[in-house]
Amino acid sequence: MSKLSMEKESISTEAENPGSSDDGALPVVVIGAGPAGLTAALELTRAGRRCIVLESDPEYVGGIARTVNYKGFRLDIGGHRFYTMIDEITNWWHEVLPDDFIEVNRISRIYYSKRFLDYPLRAWNALSKMGLWFAIVAVVSHIHRKLRPIKPEISFRDWV
Repeated sequence: MSKLSMEKESISTEAENPGSSDDGALPVVVIGAGPAGLTAALELTRAGRRCIVLESDPEYVGGIARTVNYKGFRLDIGGHRFYTMIDEITNWWHEVLPDDFIEVNRISRIYYSKRFLDYPLRAWNALSKMGLWFAIVAVVSHIHRKLRPIKPEISFRDWV
């Protein structure tokens, strides 16, 4: 979504909700114009809040999910992979990008320890390709944490 598209969406949303964004509240500052930042700003704007989106790139929005024009060639910066099993999220993106949201069948894999694993991960695929010892350790570790979870979860490592 370009800056202009975002501004147009913001303007049209404010027009649909006249006066609702001027309730005296300070605007919400969103740091970063990647997919998460733009999503937050759009939803806040739709809810009647004023937003200011700060982006360090003076020309492009989209974070690592953007396409740039370099010497007439369009280059993808990130992987542009979108995966969710939640229909509400998929439908939201189809609504926001009706003509730009394309679906392509392609295989994604993770290269780990000289082996390719399916992505999204599938338990049998990962365990069978990583060898018997790795599979045993992974399953025992999983069962151990299910029986004795770390509480409270303070870090990402605790959560994983």
